[in-house]
Amino acid sequence: MFLLLDKKDFPSKSKMMMKTTRMVLKMGNIRPSFIKSRALLLVEMYPDQFNADFDNNKVLVAQYSDVSNKRMRNWIAGYITRYVQRRRD
Repeated sequence: MFLLLDKKDFPSKSKMMMKTTRMVLKMGNIRPSFIKSRALLLVEMYPDQFNADFDNNKVLVAQYSDVSNKRMRNWIAGYITRYVQRRRD
C-alpha cells in the first residue's frame, strides 16, 4: 500500500521537493490474524528450530504444518522470520 503526498504537505521548500510534485512513502505490511496465529503457534511449538533465515523457515513451515499452498507457506515463513529478527534485537 502506498501513501501519496503532495509537496504542499511538507513545511520545507527544499529543491528536491520543488522538483517532485508527489512523493511515495511505502507503509508497513499488514498481515491477517490467521497468518500471525499460525506463525506464533509454530514458534511456540518449535522455538529452537526457527531462525532469521527465510529459506530455512520456509522448509520448516512446510514440514511442521499442513499449509496447502506456496503463497501461504511463504507468508507464514516471512512473518516468522521478521518475528525472530525483532525478538533477537
